[in-house]
Amino acid sequence: MRTSILASFTVAALAALLLTGCERKKDMTGRPVEFSAEIYCSDPFSRSGLPQTRVAYGVESGTSQAINWMDGDMITIYCAKCDGKKSALYGVQDIEVASTDNMDSYAGIENAESDGEGLQWGTGQHTFYAVYPGVITGAGSTISGKDVTGSIPAIQTAGTISGTDNKTVSPDMKNMYMVSKAGTYEPDASPVTLIFQPLTTVLEFTVTNKFDDTGSAMNVSSISLISDHHALDGGFSVDMDQSGLYGRPKTTLAYGLAATGHNKVTLNFSPSVSIAHDRTLTFTFFLNPGNTADQVNDLTFEIKGTNAGTSAPFTRRAMLKDKDDHGVIFETHKKTRVTGIMVPEGVQWTVNYSDPIVAYWKTGIDDEDLQLEP
Repeated sequence: MRTSILASFTVAALAALLLTGCERKKDMTGRPVEFSAEIYCSDPFSRSGLPQTRVAYGVESGTSQAINWMDGDMITIYCAKCDGKKSALYGVQDIEVASTDNMDSYAGIENAESDGEGLQWGTGQHTFYAVYPGVITGAGSTISGKDVTGSIPAIQTAGTISGTDNKTVSPDMKNMYMVSKAGTYEPDASPVTLIFQPLTTVLEFTVTNKFDDTGSAMNVSSISLISDHHALDGGFSVDMDQSGLYGRPKTTLAYGLAATGHNKVTLNFSPSVSIAHDRTLTFTFFLNPGNTADQVNDLTFEIKGTNAGTSAPFTRRAMLKDKDDHGVIFETHKKTRVTGIMVPEGVQWTVNYSDPIVAYWKTGIDDEDLQLEP
């Protein structure tokens, strides 16, 4: 798919050069704009019917993981210079998933408007702005000119749970906001290539059941992330004409940095999910994109459930700290994977983060740290 996109663009460019001064330009006003879409692999691990929205994580290479387009994905594109409507909904097609040799995912784009009309060329130079997920999905995104808004929910959906022993909760990818700015295009430039960059901050955790005294399974009912000083959920806005962190456009939090009532995100499980002794549960949290140079460094991890053997309820909390007892810094706009967290029975516990991650817990009887295998 990538070869055909690049080839068609090159031929069009050559034709324009050869015909300059020899043939009058065609009037393209009111004719459809053709698009292609690419997800740039810029979601590295910080070392350490309505249409559906379901981009998916793909292959890993080094410290990066690809994001792939999926059938049914919808995007909204805006252009103030277009003739007639300025905003239209499009769906992806002819998808090329990422590989370890090429970590980008490509797709063609087809009009998905109910009236059958997408964006059409106007006159002069055109700049196109786009957002994923598309507005029709009800995922909370809007686009108007260079400005995009979105919202990360405080209560997040636990997707399909796979695995018999070690279990994985599929992430709710409608929270993976991505944006693209493409310009400047003259009418009949074909195709207009939209290169999407992810905005959302993503944390993937793997925890191990270590009820050492009983060897019992744990029935997990909810998992939360809590911050003392940072907003984790809530609305945000994006100015695609201003630069922000890591080459992304500038984002601003609707409720401010330390917003009371927006400092906790939770995954609820109903019914609860059972994890056998020595087995793992992997799950994902989506956090807002952050703003300016602020980074989340004060997270507490909380897990609630019952001991399957005794039916006794438990709540365990872990402060995410580095080897110097400082809060672990999680970079915004990126995905961080955290492993090595053990859930013990009847103790207060703390997780320390280093490179690689090492998990510790404290007995509550003395200050001795007991190292657990990550």
